[in-house]
Amino acid sequence: MTPKTVWAVYFSGTGTTERTVRSVAGELARMLSVPCCSFDFTRPQARQKELSFCERDLVVFGTPVYAGRVPNVLLPYLRRIRAVRRHTRARNASLAALKFPYANYRPGQREMAVQVYTAIKRKKRLFACMPTGTGKSSATLFPALKALGEGLTGHRAHDAAAGGARRTGTPASADAAPLGAGD
Repeated sequence: MTPKTVWAVYFSGTGTTERTVRSVAGELARMLSVPCCSFDFTRPQARQKELSFCERDLVVFGTPVYAGRVPNVLLPYLRRIRAVRRHTRARNASLAALKFPYANYRPGQREMAVQVYTAIKRKKRLFACMPTGTGKSSATLFPALKALGEGLTGHRAHDAAAGGARRTGTPASADAAPLGAGD
């Protein structure tokens, strides 16, 4: 599978690790014809942000070592990254095994579920109008959860029909597990 993005992620007190990681990531991105993004977690405030990647991201991760060890200041951050990745992997495995919650689809429900999944995969918006009782919630949430488990989205969807004028497609927040790359 070809990555969709190459990431240069680094801690670099002197700039040497940054140059090395950016160079390697940039060359990989050029060879794969994909975009290259970077994340510098040298400053403490940068380590307050959640790092999140999808399964189709290639991450070039670099940190200096001193006397054969990673700087102690990074250990809590690196442990958190690893814990999030483990959680994400378990979540994705659970979502891969997820079956539609009912024995049969209602009329029009399967078609809507396919349209929702396709819109997420293509990163497009979908506006749909279906009468009460047609199963809109299941037809939107089930494909959205499957797409989340496949790394197609890092967003949570809200059913606007259930609560009036709610915001839809809000970015994943601190209470939602971010997507992560495998160990």
